[in-house]
Amino acid sequence: MGMNRLDDMDLDINSLKPEPGEMPGIIDAVVREVIDTEMPTDDQIDQWKALYGKVYEIEVMGNYYIYRGITRGEIRAIKGETQRRLAMDTRITQEEAIDMMTELMQDMEVRTCTLWPDLSRIDFNDSSSPMSLGGVIPSLATAIDEASGFDTRAVPREL
Repeated sequence: MGMNRLDDMDLDINSLKPEPGEMPGIIDAVVREVIDTEMPTDDQIDQWKALYGKVYEIEVMGNYYIYRGITRGEIRAIKGETQRRLAMDTRITQEEAIDMMTELMQDMEVRTCTLWPDLSRIDFNDSSSPMSLGGVIPSLATAIDEASGFDTRAVPREL
């Protein structure tokens, strides 16, 4: 396994929103550019395997994604960042915070572990994006969790 990329990664997804005055539809263009690009080469996949050990592919709603598992350190970092963000908004109830925490953690997990396409500039809430469909991010997060050893179907064996 290689070094993890989280140390070099800025988890501030708010910075991904277009600035006021930016050309309308720029996120749409980025989505089309990212989703419509060719699949990575075998060499690129081999580089990811050398860096992360195992990489996986999944099709969700007709789009393909290549991803890797998530590490415990990355989970802790994402959880901490999520808690920090939610603590800044004093207007939300505890129940709302729990729902928002799950969604934010899934968003950050998918951004961290998806190797292709590059999701760093995609607004998951943009209705023109295939990523905005309600089940895409949770489906990818579940696949990443399973690749990381979170198999909810595993049944303990009594000794």
